[in-house]
Amino acid sequence: MDFLNTTLVKLRDCFRKLFPYNTDTSIELIDALSSKTTADSVVQLSESICYTRHYTTLTAAISSFYKPKDKKAEDYQVQLAETKKKIQNFSGKQKKLHHN
Repeated sequence: MDFLNTTLVKLRDCFRKLFPYNTDTSIELIDALSSKTTADSVVQLSESICYTRHYTTLTAAISSFYKPKDKKAEDYQVQLAETKKKIQNFSGKQKKLHHN
């Protein structure tokens, strides 16, 4: 159980670094996506027990995932590539920890 708690804390920290804008909203959206995999709409996701915010906050969270409003298109591509790399690195580290 301690391993699970430690892993979840590390995952949350990783999310906080990946989503510098609307961080808590983004994390709750990921929780809702993970727990309600049969959701057919964003309304259903917003009704998840994991998503404690109002439905209207989804738009801001989704629009700022990889492209903050103050970034140029070129910056977006660089940030997207860096984010993908961070996700891959985190996944690789978790697989190694799980196998040890």
